[in-house]
Amino acid sequence: LMYDDYEPIICENFIIKELPAGTTSSSTITTSKSSYDYSETISATFSVPVAIQNSWIGVYRAEDADNTMAAIPEPLGWVFTACNNVAGDQSENNDCAAMATSG
Repeated sequence: LMYDDYEPIICENFIIKELPAGTTSSSTITTSKSSYDYSETISATFSVPVAIQNSWIGVYRAEDADNTMAAIPEPLGWVFTACNNVAGDQSENNDCAAMATSG
């Protein structure tokens, strides 16, 4: 593709790798309550067997839940698990290079 005054966009093939065995089935997330008021802070703890960069936890409306994972709705809010923010820890982008297996 080419746009006025911009460099061409070059596409390359890539491969999406499978998650390591047991990663999702061994992952947990726990909150202290099952529901929260609008202005209430939500606290959660998590545990995963393998730390991965840019891992995040999202908050969704219960009615948007779809256990088939056919489509993931937009979260109401989210946070990087290892950076504890949405800004990340990289100056050139908003990625979170830090990794954590629990928090």
